[in-house]
Amino acid sequence: MSDVLYKDGRVGGVGPLWINGPPSNLKCQCCKRHISKLEPFDDPEDPDVVLFKNFRCDPGDEVIFASWECRDCLGLDFDDYYRKAHR
Repeated sequence: MSDVLYKDGRVGGVGPLWINGPPSNLKCQCCKRHISKLEPFDDPEDPDVVLFKNFRCDPGDEVIFASWECRDCLGLDFDDYYRKAHR
């Protein structure tokens, strides 16, 4: 299981090495919506997950970074993610 944040603020899936914990403001790091405004992912086994830690790679710099994203932002390609996150 990957690192996830639940609607009630709990963190799940944390492995033995904690890197880039969930945002302290409890917002998607792309669209900036608070977890109270997000729809959970459609996972019947884990129905209350609202943020998922995603690893992205900047194609220009080849730098990998982690971003906590909601279900609407998780599927964005890098260019769309960057436009949405930096508007």
